[in-house]
Amino acid sequence: MTSPLTWPDISRELTLLQGLFLSAQQAAIDTIGTNHVEPFLERLQALGQGLVALQATLSSLPSDETPADVRLQLDALQTSMDNLMSLNHRLSAQAQRALAVLFPPDAVKAYSRLGGRGMGSVGSGSGYLKA
Repeated sequence: MTSPLTWPDISRELTLLQGLFLSAQQAAIDTIGTNHVEPFLERLQALGQGLVALQATLSSLPSDETPADVRLQLDALQTSMDNLMSLNHRLSAQAQRALAVLFPPDAVKAYSRLGGRGMGSVGSGSGYLKA
């Protein structure tokens, strides 16, 4: 049988998780100029495993006895999670904007219309490329 966790043990786990959040954020920022995303994915996986373990630990403890310093750490983790999600959304939006510059929507529509027509077909299809 394992010894029951104490609040200082949980506080140490929360500190480690905070470090994982900061590491994941830095890895996300580092991927901006490169195509090397594996470190970011590895840190996210470690973070996910840590969060699952913490959830199991916290669910077995009475929440009304949570010390104030542990509550502050939990609030800081929530803020870190929100920041990581925001960073991820910004990076995703940046990639979408870059793709939109490379492949403008009007050009993509024109190419998709061309793909639907047979070679030399004449008909009432799109007048997009009529002379």
